[in-house]
Amino acid sequence: MKKIRIILNFALEPWAPPNITTPFPSDMLIDYVKVYDVKKDCSNNLNVCDYNFGVHDNKVKKSITIGNGSCINSLSVGQNVFLRASEGVLINGDFTVPDGAQLYIDVNTCY
Repeated sequence: MKKIRIILNFALEPWAPPNITTPFPSDMLIDYVKVYDVKKDCSNNLNVCDYNFGVHDNKVKKSITIGNGSCINSLSVGQNVFLRASEGVLINGDFTVPDGAQLYIDVNTCY
């Protein structure tokens, strides 16, 4: 397991003093911290034209390409899809995310 460094702070601006209404100095009592590690499939590419997002595994892929310029892809209302890849994500063609659906696209390193 790799070591991870977590910093929990008040996020005070270093170049400005605290606001006069801010109790300072202050204490922060932390009861619980939960850390997630994303699932990884970094040796595989995902390259599809018409994609069924209902079966997407949300793992970090090597690269993701959805569509080829002639395909139409759309999320359904209520779907939350995470597209993560270490080398990049390409949406090629029509792609719709309707109200009530969520799409998160990110480039993540694979350790």
